[in-house]
Amino acid sequence: MPNEEPVRTLGQFLERVADIRAKWQVKAKKELWFRGEARDYEETRLRPSLYRRMSGFALKSPIDLIEIEDDLFQRFLQVSADMPDGDTDSEWDSYSLMQHSLAPTRLLDWSDGALVALHFALRLDHGQPEDRFVYVLDPYWLIDYIKAETEDHESAKRDWIAYCRKYPSKELDEDDWDECYLPGKDGHDELPIPNSPLLLDFYRFSRRISAQRSQFVLMGTDPDFFDRLLKKTDARIGVIRVEKESVPEMRVALRDAGVTESVIYPDLDGLGRELKQLWAERLREPS
Repeated sequence: MPNEEPVRTLGQFLERVADIRAKWQVKAKKELWFRGEARDYEETRLRPSLYRRMSGFALKSPIDLIEIEDDLFQRFLQVSADMPDGDTDSEWDSYSLMQHSLAPTRLLDWSDGALVALHFALRLDHGQPEDRFVYVLDPYWLIDYIKAETEDHESAKRDWIAYCRKYPSKELDEDDWDECYLPGKDGHDELPIPNSPLLLDFYRFSRRISAQRSQFVLMGTDPDFFDRLLKKTDARIGVIRVEKESVPEMRVALRDAGVTESVIYPDLDGLGRELKQLWAERLREPS
């Protein structure tokens, strides 16, 4: 999408969302997905935490980073006491819980709530005032695009079926090909992770994931997938820029609309962060 004027009010933001839906001709019954980012991450925009460079260090290769993620996931499974029990999707649930516990993963958080994404774009300050960004995605278009432009998923399905038949003692389901995207305790020599991302479809099993209306994209081995997509004029992915001078007023408007830290994080930690935000606002007021 071409660069647009930044939005300055909550009303302008919602109008921009409506304009995007109309331009893409997305029916009302279908969801758009939104992701808020609190700064312009430039070459690492729309990247999950695992694929972002640590300050002062060169970024490792995707293969090296995935190997690290494998080890972190096994550590998470060993140590965490808050795991889902007795569910066939528990490994997927554990992985998303790992993400929501702020551990680095290949999961890229989206939401089907525009105001939720706006909250994430506005919530933090990073020293100097900066414009904020909400990315908008048509997930149905993206699924069709990946299918039309790559053989990644079809190849992964074939590899998975061959793997299941090679190791019948593992009692794997041949339909569960998407499990090749998960961190693996045995590495990915026989089942390499595809390049293209995977859009996940699962029930919201925790209060936090439900409150944030979370949707997930699990990145493959291509960290730059979304950055390249943003440069395609016909792609159904766009960005709404929030003018930096308008951030304080839009925070208040969001709070008036009932979108606050304690709603997004429905626990005492979320309430504490909300009170901390209110405290910081009060400190900025003239005496």
